[in-house]
Amino acid sequence: LTEDPAGATPGITVSDVDAGAGLLTLPLSVPSGALSAVSGNGVTVGGSAGALTLTGSVADLNAFTAAGGLRYLPGANIAGQVTLSVSVDDNGNTGSGGSPTASPHIPL
Repeated sequence: LTEDPAGATPGITVSDVDAGAGLLTLPLSVPSGALSAVSGNGVTVGGSAGALTLTGSVADLNAFTAAGGLRYLPGANIAGQVTLSVSVDDNGNTGSGGSPTASPHIPL
């Protein structure tokens, strides 16, 4: 990202073969700058500018992020790469093994 302009985050795609229509939780955080999103289209947004949580079905979360529903605004006068930390929790939907999670890091 170049200094200061807001922009949609790169495409984040989640998948869970056994979640069905169950809700997944997608915590997101950045060390500087601000994340923004507005609840809608089956996705609930909570948290603060540095750490948001999206909750929705696999289909709703994927549609939400593909449509640019998650945006990032770099901190003032910050240039260079910032890492978006993402966790995915299937909240124990179906299947065995409890509540699997994944935690990738995405450069912005």
